[in-house]
Amino acid sequence: MNVNRIGLIGLGIMGKPMANNLLQANHNLGLYARNPKSLRSFSANNIEIYNSPAELAEHCDITITIVSDSPDVENIITGNDGIIYGAKPKHLVIDM
Repeated sequence: MNVNRIGLIGLGIMGKPMANNLLQANHNLGLYARNPKSLRSFSANNIEIYNSPAELAEHCDITITIVSDSPDVENIITGNDGIIYGAKPKHLVIDM
């Protein structure tokens, strides 16, 4: 699998350090956060900010979700504007 961009949803206690580690490893990142304030500290050239999980999935090859509980994960994946509405065939979703 050729990975051009990794999507990350959830930039809290675990997500923010993971995003920083991926950036330090020179990965291109797509970010979405339910709380836009958590995006403020990200401004690198290899970051794209998306307005919904569907939009993120449309532009990323892998999506990693790091959110608090199962209903939130379900909503991010299958809810309105969820990952399933933007993901292409062979898109990989990893729930942490």
